[in-house]
Amino acid sequence: MSSKLATFKNLRLTTFISLLFIVGMLLLFLLCFYVIRSYTFEVLKRQEIEKVRRIGETLRMQTMQYLVVDLYDEVEKLIELNIKERNIEGAILLSLDKKPVFYISQTEKGKILRFYQNLPEGTKLPEQAYYDEDQAKYFLLLDLKLKETPFGYLVIIFDLYKIKELYVNTSKLLIALFTGIFLLFLFLWYPIFSKVKKELEAITQFAKEIPFVKGNILSISPFFTEIRDLTTSLNWASLRLKETEKELIREKSLLEAIFSTIDEAILVVDLTFNIRYQNDLAREFLKKFGLEVKENAVARLFFEEILKTYPEERTITIEELLKEVCDLGRIELQVEANGSIYELSLKLTSNLEEEAQELLLSFKDITEKVKAQEEYLRTEKMRSLVQLAAGVAHDLNNVLAILFNKINLMLLSKKCSEEEIHTLKAMERHLKRGRYLAYQLLSLSKGGEIVFEKTDLEEVIKDTANFVLAGTKVSFHLDLKVVVKNLRTDPYALSQILLNLLINANQAGANTIKVGVDNVVEEGKESLLITVSDDGPGIPPDILNRIFEPFFTTKKEGSGLGLFIVKSLVKRLGGNLKVESKVGEGTTFYIYLPYETVEEEKVEEAKLLERRLRILVVDDEEDLRESLAQILEELGHEVITAGNGEEGLSTYLSLTSQGKNIDLLITDYTMPGRLNG
Repeated sequence: MSSKLATFKNLRLTTFISLLFIVGMLLLFLLCFYVIRSYTFEVLKRQEIEKVRRIGETLRMQTMQYLVVDLYDEVEKLIELNIKERNIEGAILLSLDKKPVFYISQTEKGKILRFYQNLPEGTKLPEQAYYDEDQAKYFLLLDLKLKETPFGYLVIIFDLYKIKELYVNTSKLLIALFTGIFLLFLFLWYPIFSKVKKELEAITQFAKEIPFVKGNILSISPFFTEIRDLTTSLNWASLRLKETEKELIREKSLLEAIFSTIDEAILVVDLTFNIRYQNDLAREFLKKFGLEVKENAVARLFFEEILKTYPEERTITIEELLKEVCDLGRIELQVEANGSIYELSLKLTSNLEEEAQELLLSFKDITEKVKAQEEYLRTEKMRSLVQLAAGVAHDLNNVLAILFNKINLMLLSKKCSEEEIHTLKAMERHLKRGRYLAYQLLSLSKGGEIVFEKTDLEEVIKDTANFVLAGTKVSFHLDLKVVVKNLRTDPYALSQILLNLLINANQAGANTIKVGVDNVVEEGKESLLITVSDDGPGIPPDILNRIFEPFFTTKKEGSGLGLFIVKSLVKRLGGNLKVESKVGEGTTFYIYLPYETVEEEKVEEAKLLERRLRILVVDDEEDLRESLAQILEELGHEVITAGNGEEGLSTYLSLTSQGKNIDLLITDYTMPGRLNG
């Protein structure tokens, strides 16, 4: 049953219409045939029965005339005569009790049959008039009654074979007529059917090809309005699909153009991280790692089994990541993979066609950005430290200056014994070390202005080494192949250079540090070579050429500025810097400085006292101001003091208005108030 239904469902429309037309025509013809045949037969039968009834009435009247006088022979002759004249086929005369008197009939060969007081076998007496369709005979039962006196009954048998022949001929004629009409209809219908079939086949084929030939038009002249409407609808759909395709292509091109301008790699992946779409940046990025269109390319790029976030260093498995995305819909995080830092964004999307969920994934390499931010933070920390160092250096210098002034004042008084002078000189020496510490802070705060002066190279090296390596287990060796007590350089800048190199060697884990000094010729000029060597782990060759870049460091807490400052200071001193290193053996820095010396100038004490000066000392630090004034007064000068810039300017203007010119102005550079040094 189901197979028959399936066959019916797969029936073609044209076949169905044809079958419907043929069946309808057949049913119509059968109906017409039955109606026409039945109507014709009934009409003919009624006409014939009316005729035989009139004949029967005539025979009844004639028979009554003979029966009144008991002339049965004449009745028999009358009936025989009507039989021969083919007015009737036969007759049966019955008595009042319906007993047969005689039966007269004619055979097919024309022979007259007579039965008296008996009937042929199988003959039944009718109770009333009726038509026997099987034999095509009509039996008419007549009462033989004159007025109120009955004489019997007369049964007349009429042969209506002509009606039957007419009935058969009429049927044949109708069948032939209807067959001809049916064939004519088929002849007229077939061209229409063929046209409709071709049109429907063309429409079907066009409908199948619409997705591939969008924008094409189906050009046919349909016979029926419905097919014309269907053709118009399909043409409209084809044009609309073409316009929609153009819009989609335009939107896709615009979207791809937008994606290509975004500085992020954008991908659409399924929940197993297989790539469904990727923009050019993502394609190039994956190609760089050899993961162009491989399965799980994104997963293998960022993690095999776990994902490591930055900077929290929290680990997330793939399952946890997907669960978090499904719960929140979108997540953004920074991850560390392949030695780089990426900004990763995942958003859950739905595929409307397949009801499958996909991930919109975007990422970008932010390693340089993160490093720049970290460097900025380090710079800001350095700036804060610099500001603090500047304040400490200023205050420390003030304290040291006061102490220096007091010692110098005591030395100038010439009232101290030799032992006291020796003590004061020792104190002065230690104060110089304090001044050196103040300079270290000051050089940190403003880069250290280069001031060339006579420098004891050995003293600078030893003081710096003692300062850096005090309390460490590092063994320090100094090799002086040339001793220079009056080198023309900036001792504080040189100390800063040695300071950074020694600190780096110590932090690298060196056990021994050697500093050597020699006189060499470099690039055709006499130079002073200072070498700083250590037996640390050495510097790998792949980063050796980057160690002087600003903010480059391999130390987790390093600033990346130490060696940059070293190279900068060496250059500012007019020298050159080189480095050699072997992994596992150590590192050696070569500092080439101009070999220039300063001749010691002797200034006689008496020349300082040749002229008495009027000196204005301006300083907000009272002890420093007063101690300097005491020294100058001890030297025989007139000293006027002021506590700030405004007071100093007012004092200067007041004295010059009185004709008292100031010969020398000694002022602090940094002072509170609107005016500084």
